[in-house]
Amino acid sequence: MEPCLEDDSSNGEEQVIPDCTPATSLTVSFSTFGTYSFVFLRSSEGTWVETDGWAWTSDAQTSFYVGGEGTEGNEQGLITIVSLTDTSLEVTSDDGTVWTFVAQ
Repeated sequence: MEPCLEDDSSNGEEQVIPDCTPATSLTVSFSTFGTYSFVFLRSSEGTWVETDGWAWTSDAQTSFYVGGEGTEGNEQGLITIVSLTDTSLEVTSDDGTVWTFVAQ
């Protein structure tokens, strides 16, 4: 979820917060301990942080599970690494969304 989205308790769906200004910056960190964080900055809702677990899907280390405890069997999603360099990361999620991160 992002800073301008909230859960609608009546139907369980996400809804946009009226007059919310989306975040203009996102910082992503992965730890070797199996956790990750997304930090959304400069939204009208303030700084918003999402943390959860992750785990490699295999020794090939080309995809990983995210969500739950970050362990196989508790995963909520699968992320596949498309490209990784010293300055950028491109991944796809199991729903087909492509994310590109560039170091600054």
